[in-house]
Amino acid sequence: MRHPSPGRTLLLRRPKSGSLSQQDFERNFRFDEIQYSSSPDTPLGPYGRVGQAIVSDQDELKLERTIEEIVRFNEAGGGYAQSPGE
Repeated sequence: MRHPSPGRTLLLRRPKSGSLSQQDFERNFRFDEIQYSSSPDTPLGPYGRVGQAIVSDQDELKLERTIEEIVRFNEAGGGYAQSPGE
């Protein structure tokens, strides 16, 4: 019997360029939980954190790919290209 992978917590930061809202993340990915502040007044937490998300998937490889896509999306401010072949 396969058990789902435990949820992974991701720290979300302000993008290097552009801007993102929690709704941008929610439109592009499925989260167990997400909290993200796009307000410029939000104080930066550890590692530049302005939010966090929890993602999970029963397929460990799919979970890793999803995490990588979320990281690219976050760093690029939403203007990212998916990996070749996706």
